[in-house]
Amino acid sequence: MSAPSPTYPELAAARSRIVELDLEIEHLARLLDVCIAEQIRCRQVLARYKYPILTLPAEITSEIFTHFTSSDLELTPNFGAPSPSFLLQVPYEALRGFTAAMPILHSVLVGPSERYILPDTTPSHRAVPMFTLAPNLRRAVLSTKFNAFTITLPWSQLTTLTADFYIPEAIYVLGQTTALEKCTITIYGYADSAPAHSAVALPSLHSLSLYWGDGEPDDSLVALVSALTLPALDSLVVPEFFLGSDPIAALSRLRPHGSPRVMEIEEARLSFHAYKAAFPDVVLSVDSLEED
Repeated sequence: MSAPSPTYPELAAARSRIVELDLEIEHLARLLDVCIAEQIRCRQVLARYKYPILTLPAEITSEIFTHFTSSDLELTPNFGAPSPSFLLQVPYEALRGFTAAMPILHSVLVGPSERYILPDTTPSHRAVPMFTLAPNLRRAVLSTKFNAFTITLPWSQLTTLTADFYIPEAIYVLGQTTALEKCTITIYGYADSAPAHSAVALPSLHSLSLYWGDGEPDDSLVALVSALTLPALDSLVVPEFFLGSDPIAALSRLRPHGSPRVMEIEEARLSFHAYKAAFPDVVLSVDSLEED
C-alpha cells in the first residue's frame, strides 16, 4: 500500500527544511575545505623533516644495527630489540638501502646461521623482497600473520621450513621449495581454501610433519596431500583426515617406490593393525579416535 499524499503544511515544512539543510551543508563544506588545507600543510611540514637515522652515512647506521645482535645468531633471541627481526620495524626503504650498501648488515639478518624468523610484529601486507639476495639462507620460520603471497624469499634454496599456512599458500610455497629436506606445516582452513591442482614433487624431502590448526576441514586438505610426490620421504606425521576416504592408498601414493621408515598417524579411524598390515616394515604410531 502506497504512502498517503503529503498535505500542504507538510510540503511547506519539507521545502523550508531543505533550505536550512542546504545552508548547513554549505557551511560544513567550507569547514571541511579548511581542515583539508590544514592537513596538507601539516603533511608538507612532516615531509620536510629529516629523520636522524636517515641522515647518517650507511656505514655508521650499519654499525649501530649490527650491535643489536650477537655475532652468533643461534644465541640471539628471535624477537625483541636484541633480535634481527627488530630491524624490520625500520622503514623498509631505508633498511633496503642500508643492507645493499653494507653486506655485513645483510649477513646479520640472514647470513651466519642460515636461518631467518619472520616475526608476528611485521605487517602481513609488507613484501620482503630483500631476502631474495640471501645466499646463505637455508632455514625459515613463518608465522600465521604472514601472507605467503607477499613474502619474496629464495624458496628454492631453503632446506628446512616451519610455517603456518592456509591451503593455497601451502601449495604455492611447496611448489617452489624444490631443495626442501625437512618441513613442518600447520594448515589452517577458511582463507579462500581451494583444491590444489598443481602436482608438487619434492625429491629431497625426507621429513614431513603436517598438523591441523583451525577452521573446518574440507576436501582441499585431501587435494593438498594428493598433489605431493615425495620419493625420499623417510618420516611422516599426518592426521588421517588429510588422507581422504582411503588413507592407505593415499600414503602409498606419497612415496611411489617404498614407504617412509617412520609414520605417525593422528586422529585415526583405521586401527593400528590395518596400517601395520599395509606397511609391515614401517615404525608406526597410530593415535586412534576410538579404542582398538
